[in-house]
Amino acid sequence: TDSRSDFLLFVGAGARHDPRHAATARKLAELLQRARVDFGILDDEPETGIGSYWTGQRQVFTGQAQSAVDRLDRAGAKVILTLCGEDLGMLRSKYPRYHRAPQAKVLHASEFLLPLIQKNRLKLTWPIKQLVTWHDPCYLGRQSEPPTEWHGEERVTHGVMHYFTPPKPINYGTNGVFDAPRQVLRAIPGLHFVEMHRIREYAYCCGGGGGVPEAHPNVARSAAGQRLEEARAVGAETLVTACQHCRHNLTRWQTGTSTPVVDLVDLVYTAAGLE
Repeated sequence: TDSRSDFLLFVGAGARHDPRHAATARKLAELLQRARVDFGILDDEPETGIGSYWTGQRQVFTGQAQSAVDRLDRAGAKVILTLCGEDLGMLRSKYPRYHRAPQAKVLHASEFLLPLIQKNRLKLTWPIKQLVTWHDPCYLGRQSEPPTEWHGEERVTHGVMHYFTPPKPINYGTNGVFDAPRQVLRAIPGLHFVEMHRIREYAYCCGGGGGVPEAHPNVARSAAGQRLEEARAVGAETLVTACQHCRHNLTRWQTGTSTPVVDLVDLVYTAAGLE
């Protein structure tokens, strides 16, 4: 419901189209209730417009961003909590480039759950005896880095070359959400966490975003297969992530011996004894 809580849970469009993602959203809501967090959920939650962004419809996307930000601001929350890494990247990184970010602070579930775990407001008491690895979603990791503010002038030399003075700062993707999900995994009793070779800002894309599965399914299949092989190479029994597109693409192409792909929230839910 549209409450005036300080915390707003942004479920995301995936929960309306993917039953598995919807189940994870309900689990996150139960975790917040267990930690006694007073939060609200919008009845008319806006779409982020990621489809328009991925297909290059700049004018349409700008309008969607404006509409979404206006609705989120009217909710009056101080913190917007996103379930999917995709939504975090849109609200925190893409919106400021095309319109503006919401007035509220935008956090991913891992960033919000971690201090609750550290302060013992959310107790993880049920061991999960698995060897897992973590896949950095593009939009949670390198694509969530907020744009650096720049004030300067664009100039043209020799009639063709454009340059900026002073030079524009470059975002290298190093300030995305990398540490929080790893710290949450390490806080789960019984869990053995190992890293793949390509991680953080250098993580290999799973191939599930950018409209790739629809336009180039062979590329999406190849990318998912390579990422799964990287997970198996370090002995992982389960691949953990935090993006509906990653989970779907890393799951859909598997044949034969499969590697389970789960959301971080699902593991926290089990470790909290709510399963």
